[in-house]
Amino acid sequence: TSSGIFSTLATYAKTAAPYIGAIGSIFGGVVQKQMFDNKANIVNFQAGQDAQAYDLRKARRQRESRLAYEKQKALFGLTGTDLTGSPTDVLAQTQANYAEDQFYDLFNTSQGIYSKELSASALRAEGQASMLSGITSAATTFALRGTLPTKKTSLLGTNDIPRNIGETF
Repeated sequence: TSSGIFSTLATYAKTAAPYIGAIGSIFGGVVQKQMFDNKANIVNFQAGQDAQAYDLRKARRQRESRLAYEKQKALFGLTGTDLTGSPTDVLAQTQANYAEDQFYDLFNTSQGIYSKELSASALRAEGQASMLSGITSAATTFALRGTLPTKKTSLLGTNDIPRNIGETF
């Protein structure tokens, strides 16, 4: 009869439910870990971009510094100024200004990169925690629901659960 089939299907569903729930929990944890790892990879990429941009700014500043130095030297030479005393101080101050800009840029860039590395590390740890949470949830599912359906049996050892009665699907 059809109600007997539904009873059998219900028994199988009760048996499968903990497994389905556990697999879903583990899969959810794995997916979350992958999402956090992808976010961490993006943050690492951004940190790499920051480092490359710093290198380009540094190279540009070095070119500008050399150009300014040579330009000042040439102007002093054209005017016939002796490069001792005050003109040398001007050249040194120009170089010091470029060096100071370089230091500030290096400091700010390195702090930004370090912050991004910490963020990436935290995202990876959060991914690990999500995966562990999924595994723990799966274990809890088995612990609370069991892996086999419970049967109520009478003292005679026969199944007390009535079959084919009141089942309407």
